[in-house]
Amino acid sequence: MLFQEYIGIDYSGAGAPDKATDAIQVFRAARSGLPERVAPDGKSRWSRKALAEWLAERLRGPERILVGLDHAFSFPAACLNELGLASWPAFLARFREEWKTDERAVKPARESLKKWIKVEKKLLGGLDRYRLTERWTSAAKSVFRYGVSGSVYHSSHAGIPWLLYLREQVGPRLHMWPFEGFGFEADQSVVAEIDPAIFKNRYAMELPEKHRGGKNEGDVLDAFAVCRWLQQTDLAEALPRYFEPPLDREQRELVRLEGWILGIA
Repeated sequence: MLFQEYIGIDYSGAGAPDKATDAIQVFRAARSGLPERVAPDGKSRWSRKALAEWLAERLRGPERILVGLDHAFSFPAACLNELGLASWPAFLARFREEWKTDERAVKPARESLKKWIKVEKKLLGGLDRYRLTERWTSAAKSVFRYGVSGSVYHSSHAGIPWLLYLREQVGPRLHMWPFEGFGFEADQSVVAEIDPAIFKNRYAMELPEKHRGGKNEGDVLDAFAVCRWLQQTDLAEALPRYFEPPLDREQRELVRLEGWILGIA
């Protein structure tokens, strides 16, 4: 097995970054046993800020951890090209500097960033609105699709600055897959984008009774399923297959810019 611990996160871009919400759910598992729900110390709900701080602390520790996070880590290459951004680190830095969604909610940020929104709307009309990984799925939604059911807009636009925060806080112990390479060092923890819709149905019957029936059962199941899939796939020694999707050389270069959803192979 590659990892000692697995963390599955169902994310939310609602509200301010320091506002707690039931829509953020976190499960953690060791190499054996069912994943357990994790809540912040002394509280029952996570905020994006509290989650990022907790993750940074966990990832600085001695355990080798695999984190699955369900929002886009980057935008389609066509968008980055329009904005003159040639690398993922450049995108992260520019995005945090201009969107500031680690300090404010997505809606006011969107209202103030006319150039970004102009580019996003321009791309909505064609296939350029999708990343390559989204074109390999059957039910992808563009990261630019705003205000529709099942949209990943808010979660992605809210979550991206916290990826830069994790890189800064954790340093070389952390590998952001696949932007920093499809492979990683034996002592590194890994954070990867994941989509629970790919496999959550197979774990629905395993969700403990205590987590069933609430208004956020869907969010709970998503986080549980992500964690369980990471754990079981590693137990089966099948993760290397997913860390090396069948891409040609040109596609691999594109994915180092746009990212990839772990689990699509």
